Amino acid sequence: MNVLFINKIETMHKFTIAILLLGFSTNSNSQSLDTDKVYATQFRNVIYLDNQLDVSLNKFGETTIHILESNENNQVTRELNRLSDSTFLYTEYHAIDFEAYIKEKYRRIRITKQGIIEFCNETIINSSYLHNPETFESYPSPRKRNIFKQTGEWHEIYKHFDKNYKIKGSYNPSGKHGNWYYYTNLKEVDKILTYEDGILISEEFVNILNYKSVEKTRKILQRTWAQYDTNNSPYLTTNLSKKSTSYEFKPDGTFYNSTKKKGKWSLIDYKTIEIKVGSRKRTLTLEHVTEKLVRYNRNY
Repeated sequence: MNVLFINKIETMHKFTIAILLLGFSTNSNSQSLDTDKVYATQFRNVIYLDNQLDVSLNKFGETTIHILESNENNQVTRELNRLSDSTFLYTEYHAIDFEAYIKEKYRRIRITKQGIIEFCNETIINSSYLHNPETFESYPSPRKRNIFKQTGEWHEIYKHFDKNYKIKGSYNPSGKHGNWYYYTNLKEVDKILTYEDGILISEEFVNILNYKSVEKTRKILQRTWAQYDTNNSPYLTTNLSKKSTSYEFKPDGTFYNSTKKKGKWSLIDYKTIEIKVGSRKRTLTLEHVTEKLVRYNRNY
């Protein structure tokens, strides 16, 4: 179980009372929670982020309107902005220096997750303790906390091999709902997961490489493609033009291009093509394959 928050709240009869918010368990009166994570909870009108670090609060009277979290290096990591009586805009950042955070253009590119959370009547039980610093004894004191659940549209950006990838979808009160789109670093749809009230009902691989199937990759490649190279990022497309160089991959393993070169092609695995023209041999590593577009890297 993870310690989420430690907050000294009062001293009484030589007891220093500390609330130690530990791992979650759902209340028996709650519905089954289909949330990837509980991002915030509320107890006695106090709002807590999960795994909360140092926070600064802005209030209007007794109402919290903004929470800003920072790490031990004084870099901003998360924030909550109140949108209404029951909703906040939740934002996570790659740790960002405060000087950069206050500039919108820098703050925006550091966002890793963002969406709306809404106060609801569902609760979780946090294991809390009253601690006696003189005897080192702790006394369990479970606390029931209301949770904030995801609602509406959410998006997430994550890094993989120094490239940014995006996920975008929506929540309803029961969890993920509708289509969730997974994008490549070039903002092309990689796959689509479809949910209904928090239950995954279908998965569509737009990028054929997700199947990890040599036969599926071979079937897609067997046609004529136009080759382009934009910013040293080569790709093949079915949109042929007079200015493009064409490549044709025949079912019998024969390879042609519009410069009159002829050779052989084969798949080493589901994402690697080997092309032989005369005595020359080259391999291409496929990155994204659909019926209309193929992105790849050249291996010299």
